[in-house]
Amino acid sequence: MNQTELDELVEMLEEKAVPRALAALESDELFWTDEFIRPAYDVLHDLLESRGVSVLCLNPLPAEGVFVYLTAATYQAVGKHLEMMAVTLYGQPES
Repeated sequence: MNQTELDELVEMLEEKAVPRALAALESDELFWTDEFIRPAYDVLHDLLESRGVSVLCLNPLPAEGVFVYLTAATYQAVGKHLEMMAVTLYGQPES
């Protein structure tokens, strides 16, 4: 990815994903990525951290490319159920 493409990606995330993620995280909810954001999960994580939001980014369904962002407190409450929650939202991974 060249610098222009990276700049465009960051701009798109700033407009579309960061506000939704911040709203979810501020109310101690989970922010699941959709297929549009998944390829840039690491960039979104960095953007959230740059705003002072300490966030975990986990991949409960690696085969499906599902990522979820959550606070440490939320992880303690629901962490062991993330895979089940992901399957409910995105379906059972294909073998």
